[in-house]
Amino acid sequence: MNDQILDADFREQRNHRLEYVGFWPRIGASFIDLLVIIPIIMLMLWNLISLKSLPVDLFLALLMLGYKPFFEYRYGGTLGKQALKIAVVNGNYERMDLSTSIIRNGVYIASGLAGMYNSIILFNLPGFQNVNSLASYGMLEEGADPVGQLLSLITIIIVFFVAFTRRKQGLHDLVANTYCIYTEDIGR
Repeated sequence: MNDQILDADFREQRNHRLEYVGFWPRIGASFIDLLVIIPIIMLMLWNLISLKSLPVDLFLALLMLGYKPFFEYRYGGTLGKQALKIAVVNGNYERMDLSTSIIRNGVYIASGLAGMYNSIILFNLPGFQNVNSLASYGMLEEGADPVGQLLSLITIIIVFFVAFTRRKQGLHDLVANTYCIYTEDIGR
């Protein structure tokens, strides 16, 4: 028999039974991920108000920045995605490699890097040492991060693509040629 025909039939059957993950389950996974990173956010706020250490801030920012790309590369999904039995796979429905994960999370990474750059600027402003509350920090930061704000808006736009594409891909999925599918569909 012709192996190409057998392989093509198998791929078609496998792809046909896959269930792509839509907008709301992915939002649910993101909410769980938010719960996971809240302790890091709280440490960042404590550092901002009390310790005022730029190296601590950058270290914590790197932890948050690496969370999504690392977990999606190493485990096929963040803790939120894993909890909801969602896997991020490449165009061949296999676990993605690190470069694909970095491409997929490019805007997220860019946003995090912009935030780190903003932190460097803020920690070096003359009035920063006088910050003793979130309100005084907000007054100091006001309008200081237009790049980060733009990247946050772009992130929202990227996610909305999920609702309008046939395979429920966000723009980041389309760029990286990835899909979010349920793990039962791939036997994980």
